[in-house]
Amino acid sequence: MGTDRAAPAVGGVRADPDLRNQCNAMMWRFRTGGPWRDVPAEDGNWSTIYDRFRAWARQAVFETVMNAMIAETGARGDVDLDR
Repeated sequence: MGTDRAAPAVGGVRADPDLRNQCNAMMWRFRTGGPWRDVPAEDGNWSTIYDRFRAWARQAVFETVMNAMIAETGARGDVDLDR
């Protein structure tokens, strides 16, 4: 009998315990420019990672995160947004 790795549902949506690894794999891909098939195996199946990346890209997740980071650093005065 194995252990159930599934996280408890939050708001009717079950959390993905591999989300951190998938994000790490996406960052590896951005950093190295390597092919999706070469993402580190410990981060999960490359096809699953790519599918999540495509879904997030279609949903503008990356754009939303980047805009939030720009707004936060601008509000703190950590970056000059006038350039």
